[in-house]
Amino acid sequence: MHIKTKVCHGSITNTIIQSANDEHCQLIVIGTHSRNMLEELFLGSTAQKLLKYSNVPLYIIPIKNI
Repeated sequence: MHIKTKVCHGSITNTIIQSANDEHCQLIVIGTHSRNMLEELFLGSTAQKLLKYSNVPLYIIPIKNI
């Protein structure tokens, strides 16, 4: 397995998807935190957008706020 770190600029979701495609990634790993429904409606969620638009499989790790 090869793990690579890359720093990019731009729209979060589009940049992640483009980088994953450019690097021929087999998996995208992303952490997500809980939001209430109102925040989700107006702000959206990077994880949700990746689920909707990415062709690369996702591993989503829930992060609890302490």
